[in-house]
Amino acid sequence: MASQVLLAKGSKLYRKNPSTNLYEEVVQCLTLAWPSTVQEWIEITNHSSTGGYKEYAPGLKDVNTISVEIFWNPRDIAMHGTIYDDAVAEPPVSRKWGIILPNTLDGAGFDGFLSSPAGTLTINEAVKMTFTLRVTGAPTRVTTGTAGLP
Repeated sequence: MASQVLLAKGSKLYRKNPSTNLYEEVVQCLTLAWPSTVQEWIEITNHSSTGGYKEYAPGLKDVNTISVEIFWNPRDIAMHGTIYDDAVAEPPVSRKWGIILPNTLDGAGFDGFLSSPAGTLTINEAVKMTFTLRVTGAPTRVTTGTAGLP
């Protein structure tokens, strides 16, 4: 029985422009991590815990971070300079982001703060920049392309 797989090739990262209220593609992305939610479990063991076993209580869910790597070209691609400015802004600036998978137009929309911009300067190769998106709140599933992003 043949099975179908979903290839990530063609997936796109979008950033909502606060001036125009439109989502703009972040071009030349190489890698995107998908947002994943983790339930935090807080240890609450004390001396009166039954049988000496550890006890845990559920804490807040953490969506964690998304790592993005791009071929960085702020001279020719204005969005790349904007991303860097967002990452080093004081105080940090929350933006709306979206990841859209190819063909199916499924994806996720989320709020996030940029942090940790870092570059790789390998002689005779394109400059790569990696940055981290700190997701705030729960990602929203998107099924209608960029028009469905929040």
